[in-house]
Amino acid sequence: GLKAWPALISTRDHGIFNHQIYQMRQFNQLIAVVETDQGGILLDATSRYCPYGVLTPNNLVKGGLLIDGKNSRPININPMPPQSFRVDRTHIKIDDSGLVRCSTHTALKGYFTVNYGEKYETVEGEDFIKDVLMAELEEDYELLTHQVTIAPDSQKMEVFVTYTSPKLAESLDGNLFIGQPVFNFSANPFVLEKRFFPIDFTYPALYHNIVTYELDSGYSISELPKEINLKASKLEFQRLSFINDDKVVVESKLLISEALIAPELYAGVRNLFAEMERSNREQVVFVPKK
Repeated sequence: GLKAWPALISTRDHGIFNHQIYQMRQFNQLIAVVETDQGGILLDATSRYCPYGVLTPNNLVKGGLLIDGKNSRPININPMPPQSFRVDRTHIKIDDSGLVRCSTHTALKGYFTVNYGEKYETVEGEDFIKDVLMAELEEDYELLTHQVTIAPDSQKMEVFVTYTSPKLAESLDGNLFIGQPVFNFSANPFVLEKRFFPIDFTYPALYHNIVTYELDSGYSISELPKEINLKASKLEFQRLSFINDDKVVVESKLLISEALIAPELYAGVRNLFAEMERSNREQVVFVPKK
C-alpha cells in the first residue's frame, strides 16, 4: 500500500554521479525511495546497523537516478546523517611496582556503530580489538580481557577491554610521568603544507576521550596537562584536566560539526590537529609525598 521506487546511486568510494552523462556504469548501488505521509524516506538494506531512514556512510551522496519507466529522472538525495559519537572512558591504576593497568569502556553510536559493527562481523576477537578498535593506540600494551556487546536493535555498540601498558608510565627520580591513551587522531593526518581539494570527514562526529588516573596514597599530584580550547572552521577541540576525589581526570573532545571542509580552510585545520597531537603527548606528573 506504499508507493516506492528503486533508485540507483554511486557510492562515495565509486565516484560522483553526473546526470548529464548517460552511462549506467556510473552506478554501483541500489536504494529504495518510499513515499509516506511524512514525505520521502530513503531505505538502505545493506547494513543492519543503520536505523530506519538512514543511509550508510558510503551512501551519503547528493543525488541519484530514480527508476520509474519513462518517468525515470535524477533526484536529489542529500540524506541527513545520524548523531554519531565515540566515547572512550579509561581508568588507569598504577600499583606499587609501577605497572600500569587500564580498563577502557568504549561506547559507539550512529555511524560509529555502522563502521565498527560491520568490521566486527568480519574481524572478531582480539584481532578486532587490536587491529580496529585500538589500532591507533601508540603505547605498547598487553591485552588481558575484552567483551563486545551490540544492542538488540543494532543501534549501539559497547566494548570493554582491560590491558597493561608498561610504556605508558615513566619514572624519573622517584617521580611518575603518565601519558594519555589516545584512540583517535593520535597523529596529525594532515602532513602536507598545502591542499587543493576539500577535506572530507564523511559525516559529522564527536570523539570524546575521558581518562581517570588512580594512584596509591604515597603520591601527590604535581602537574596536569594544560587546558586547551581550539577552533578551526567547523572543528573544535577542547581539553580539560581536573581533580575529582583524589583522582586526576583528563577529558578531551573533538567535535566535527560539518564533514566537508573547503581547501582554503586547510591551514587552520592542519594547525588544530598538530596542536591536538602535541597536547595528547602531555603527561600527568605525580611526585612522592614527603
